[in-house]
Amino acid sequence: MNCPVCGRSVRLPSAAATAPGPRPPAVAAKSVPPQVSQQRAAPQPPVPGDKTFPSSPTRPRRGRVLAAGVVLLVVVVVAGGIALDAMRKARAAREAGGETPAASTPEAKSSPGEASKASEQTPPRPPTPSPKTATGIKSIGDLKVGETISVEEPKGAKGSRLVYATGAVKNESDVQRFGVRVDLDLFDSAGAKVGTATDYTQSIEPRATWRFRALVVERRAMSAKLAKITEDN
Repeated sequence: MNCPVCGRSVRLPSAAATAPGPRPPAVAAKSVPPQVSQQRAAPQPPVPGDKTFPSSPTRPRRGRVLAAGVVLLVVVVVAGGIALDAMRKARAAREAGGETPAASTPEAKSSPGEASKASEQTPPRPPTPSPKTATGIKSIGDLKVGETISVEEPKGAKGSRLVYATGAVKNESDVQRFGVRVDLDLFDSAGAKVGTATDYTQSIEPRATWRFRALVVERRAMSAKLAKITEDN
């Protein structure tokens, strides 16, 4: 057969040669297990510049942990306030009832052996003196003035014009007396009162005697008597 374009003689193949032959059987695709497919299909790392960058999965967890911590802190603060208020009310009740914490605390029990050992180790205390022997009882009656009160010039003072009323006051108590003062009345030869005299001492020791000497200013005074005796409180 001649080609209509180039005019050359072309031999066409026969129909038997061009007939398609039988196709080979198709190979069935093997099924891949899900686990293998998951392993093969590894996730691609996210691109930082991509706008669809997934959020971190730890952010919701952190929010939940923070919320739980805040709730726990609030619960602790409220419980502490309630406990403190209860302690204050209990203390106020004990103080109102006259109860002390030491009294409400139960005493520890000790065995007889421990009690005997404690008594042997602890030295015996000396007896506590009674208030009367320790401090005594102050009474103005314990200051006794002697029966004799003389008015005379001091001995050995020749030419002196000073005259004194002298006597003694004894402290018959077991305590020291402070600020003792004697007041004397002065009398003339006829027994008439013509003036007064006084003397003062800072202290008198227990069971001691004070020799007082009161200056007599009145020249007519011939004798003296005790008017009163006082002491500072």
